[in-house]
Amino acid sequence: MRASAFKKIMGMTATAAISALIFTGCSDNNDDEDGDGWYWSNPKANTFNISTAEELAELAVLVNDGTADFKGKTVTLTADINLSSFNSGKGWTPIGWNVTNADTSSNGQSFCGIFNGNNKTVNGLYINDPDNESIGLFGLVTDGGEVKNLNVVNVNITGLNRVGGVVGNIGGNSKVINCSVSGTVKGTGICAVWGNSEVGGVAGSVWGTGTRITNCRSSATVSGISSVGGVAGTVAAGAVITDCSSSGTVSGDSEFVGGVVGGLWDAGSSVTSCYSTGVVSGGQNFGGVVGAMSEGAAVSMCAALNESIIWIRPDGELRPRSRIFVTDANWDGIIEDNVAFVTEEEDLEFFIPEDGLGITAAELHADGTIGGRFTSANGWTTENGKLPGFGSAVNMPEHLR
Repeated sequence: MRASAFKKIMGMTATAAISALIFTGCSDNNDDEDGDGWYWSNPKANTFNISTAEELAELAVLVNDGTADFKGKTVTLTADINLSSFNSGKGWTPIGWNVTNADTSSNGQSFCGIFNGNNKTVNGLYINDPDNESIGLFGLVTDGGEVKNLNVVNVNITGLNRVGGVVGNIGGNSKVINCSVSGTVKGTGICAVWGNSEVGGVAGSVWGTGTRITNCRSSATVSGISSVGGVAGTVAAGAVITDCSSSGTVSGDSEFVGGVVGGLWDAGSSVTSCYSTGVVSGGQNFGGVVGAMSEGAAVSMCAALNESIIWIRPDGELRPRSRIFVTDANWDGIIEDNVAFVTEEEDLEFFIPEDGLGITAAELHADGTIGGRFTSANGWTTENGKLPGFGSAVNMPEHLR
């Protein structure tokens, strides 16, 4: 695709995304109803505790039918939860939703409060809903909503587009903080409005100034058609990804595929101090950290430590790239102070300096901060001979030993 045409399309993309979702802003709607249980015993409370799968499912009902958006309220998970009882049919119903293909003739419902996972684990999340978007444990989080301190493990998620392990669709000054995901996340289709899948290990679509994914990690296998990322599928309109990692395989049948973020669009959008180690494959516009980026977007202090980057040719042949790039397609974006893994024997014929300096396994082992890019001040635990992690440093994968 020509750069000028691409910029025009992506300018429309961010605008279309936000105009399609802005109607889902929260209204502090928390109605009274007599009853018992974690919510109805005191609907006007500012804090709530839940401890079972059934109570978490009730949160979805309350949000999705418009009873409560939890704006200004905190819901805390007080125990580990197993969702195996929700593994038939379409499986789990996401908390929050918006109309598939951004049909603004009908409203959606968003979670706008704070969900504190309290470092607990949600195990066995299963969703099989290939006809709908905004798919994840949470479907739609907006208007200052926040999901934090949560581990979502052994997920098996399939949705149409805007698919993520923690949240499918997040924007409007909202945040995901200190969350982890393992399992499989898959998008089967594309949005009819702008033609992307938007599939990520943590979040599918991340948009808007103030929206942030930080201190998150994914080991999930992530796949889709376009805009597919190990952490987030699309990051647009000023949203940022900071201090995150991805170790799972990331693949896209078409374009915009990245080890951390698939597509990074619009001025102010950025990816900072993130790294990926898994295999990345795509048809075009793919890279170890970000698949593609537009004018004014920025990638800095990141590390592409991928085992391999594979080009899926039009004839279906899989052909490894000779160089692991930090980003594959850059339309006037800002790329600063990044590194990419190379072997001592690797042919650097196609090396592009602005894509990042080459770094060897020996150099990685000698400095656990990877040149000061990953530090304790930003939540990382580092140790020479290991990769940065949260709580503890991470053992080197086989290809980096």
